[in-house]
Amino acid sequence: MGTKILCCRNLEAEVRLAMKNCGCSYPLEVLSEHDHDVPAHLRQRIQERLDHMDGADRILLAFTTCGGAAAGLRSGDFQLVIPRTDDCLSLLLGSMERRKAMGFGLFLTKGWLEHEKSIPRELLRIREKYPPARAEKIIRTMYGHFDSLNVIDTGAYEVAEIIPRTQALAQQLGLVHRVVPGSLAYLEELLQETHDPLRFLIIPPCSTVQVEDTLFLASNSTK
Repeated sequence: MGTKILCCRNLEAEVRLAMKNCGCSYPLEVLSEHDHDVPAHLRQRIQERLDHMDGADRILLAFTTCGGAAAGLRSGDFQLVIPRTDDCLSLLLGSMERRKAMGFGLFLTKGWLEHEKSIPRELLRIREKYPPARAEKIIRTMYGHFDSLNVIDTGAYEVAEIIPRTQALAQQLGLVHRVVPGSLAYLEELLQETHDPLRFLIIPPCSTVQVEDTLFLASNSTK
């Protein structure tokens, strides 16, 4: 028995780098097919994987509360540890406080840019489905209230490789393009033996994550 990690595919590179930084080699499973837009679907996919992760007495979930998707998750004969953050941006920026201080922008990493539901693919889908004038109106409605497009430099990939694409995307959307420093501190804390209950949900074996657990997002500023 020991520790295993279940990780969102969009965070895989960052989780692997955090493991390298911490010198740990926990078995890592990656959830590659899921729908963040529908929390119930995401919850079901996570639960299916948890139910088949044998040989662990502790599972670290490299996800967040994800729009309520964590509520209702059940631990088996293992402890379940989940970051107390509102979304994955807070994980990659180090805290919810830093995320909020960054303003109302779009944020990307290489993982998110290459996801099947990435912003560039969504723009292409809209432009293929609707006449030009209507498509641009939909895009303005969806993205016009953002003020910037921010590439998070997590250290897990070469930022220069994606800059031409993200600059072109920012230009399309009329947004200021920025590269901002990321932080793996939260993910590295997840990999530790003990966890601060203000920064992590710690679910005992044979228990269920309650809605109130996912709503209680206490101050979790970077240490």
